[in-house]
Amino acid sequence: DLFGEGGQDNRYTCDARAYAAAQREAMEAGLPPNGDIVPADDYGYPILPENGFPVQEWQPSQDGDRVAVYLHPATLKVREKAFRLRVPVQDAASGNALSTPIVEKPRERADISGTGLQMIGEIRTQALHQALDGAADAVDPWDLVGALL
Repeated sequence: DLFGEGGQDNRYTCDARAYAAAQREAMEAGLPPNGDIVPADDYGYPILPENGFPVQEWQPSQDGDRVAVYLHPATLKVREKAFRLRVPVQDAASGNALSTPIVEKPRERADISGTGLQMIGEIRTQALHQALDGAADAVDPWDLVGALL
């Protein structure tokens, strides 16, 4: 390169802060009309707004889709991810806008009583006796004794 310092390869930079600042300026300058600049987490995934969820590649695009523009923290590359904003659900009875529908809590099962545990034990014992009686004809008695030990 004619304009670079001698003995240095000026295709790369060692100043990460300056490069990140330049990338942020480029993000602001090239922001699409439906785009938002969002931060990224430590793993390089965008932190979307509270009511936003990512649009996967297999999902068709819709009119209300937004684009999250973010800077990957490890590589300092500008990345884009499509996302949608959740639409509030209207309550038909009262007309109130709710962010999430109200879900009823499932009923809890009652604990097994002492008689229930006794019944389960008796059923298991009967099943064991039936299995041993069925196998007693085909198996050597000493094998059964060895299995019990």
